Amino acid sequence: MRMPRPEDVRRAAERLRGQVVRTPVLESPWLSAETGGRIYLKVESLQRTGAFKFRGALNALGALDAADRRQGVLTASSGNHGLGLALAGRLLGVKVTVVVPHRAPEIKVERLERLGAEVRRHGEVYDEACAFAAELAQRDGRGFIPSFDHPDIVAGQGTVGTELLEDVPGAELWICPVGGGGLLSGLALAAGSEGPRVVGVQVRGADAMRASLAAGRRVRNARVDTLADGIAVAMPGELTFAICADRSLSVVTVEDSDLVYAAGGLLVEERLVVEAAGAAGVAALRAGAIAASGRKAVVVITGGNAPPAFIARALEAWCGRAGNTSPAEK
Repeated sequence: MRMPRPEDVRRAAERLRGQVVRTPVLESPWLSAETGGRIYLKVESLQRTGAFKFRGALNALGALDAADRRQGVLTASSGNHGLGLALAGRLLGVKVTVVVPHRAPEIKVERLERLGAEVRRHGEVYDEACAFAAELAQRDGRGFIPSFDHPDIVAGQGTVGTELLEDVPGAELWICPVGGGGLLSGLALAAGSEGPRVVGVQVRGADAMRASLAAGRRVRNARVDTLADGIAVAMPGELTFAICADRSLSVVTVEDSDLVYAAGGLLVEERLVVEAAGAAGVAALRAGAIAASGRKAVVVITGGNAPPAFIARALEAWCGRAGNTSPAEK
C-alpha cells in the first residue's frame, strides 16, 4: 500500500478546492478561560454531510480512473465516512455500497439511504463491518475504500490542516479525536516537522491507537466499549499507525462521561451541535488530559450528526452540574 506524503495532502487541497466547505474557526472564550490557553474550534461539524469525512471520501473517489468509477465502490462505516462517500458518489456518478455495524445510529443510516447509497448491515463494530465489506468487494470485483487506512483518505483528511496553517498561524497544538487514525495522521502530514504538535484523543473503552503507540506495534482491542460510534475502532490502520509512530505522536484518553459533558458545554456555550466523537478534543482539555495553559491551540470538532437522544443527554449532563445554566437562562 502506498504511503501518503505531505505533497499528497497539498494535491488533495487543490483537488478539493471549491468542493468542500472551508469550515469556520471560532475562538472559544469559554474554553480559553477554563484552560488558561487561547483555544480555537475548527468546526468540521459544518462540513458537507456534517463531518470532516467528506474530505477524504471525495478525494479518494476523485482519484479513481473512469473504469473504476463505473464499477462502483464498497466501504464500511459507522456513519460519517459512509455519508461522505455517498455524497461524493452522487456528485461523481459512482455507485456506493456501505456496510454499517448494527450499532450504527439510525439517523446516519437514514441519511445514507437518502443520499442514494446501498446500505447493508453486518457485525457489531466497525472492524467486523469492514472485513465483510472487503470480502464483498473482492467477490464482486469492485473497489474498496476503507474509512481511514487508505492514502487518498489520509491525504483528504489532512486538508483540515492545510486550512489551519493559514487560518490559525502560530498555533502550538492541534487536537483531534482518533478512531482508526485517518485525521490524526493526515494532520501530522500537514503540520510537518516544524508545525504544530498534533495530539489525538480516544475513549478509554476504545483506545487501540494509544495502546499501539505505547507497544510500538498495532494492537487490537479485544472489546470496544464506547457510546462514541465515530471512534469505536478495535485496531488502527496500517498506514495511519505507521505515520503516527514515525512522528512519535501522543494520544490521550477520556471517559464516555467526559464526551457527554463536553458536548453539552459546546451546545450551551458555543451553540454547536456535536456528536460524541466530535467532542473528544474538548473533553480532553476539560478533563486536564492535555495541558493548554499559555498555549494557542485548535480543537477539531469532527462531526455534528448527533441523535436527538444524545443531544438531550448531553444538555442534561451539562445543566445538571452546579452553576451551569440552560440556553434559555443565558
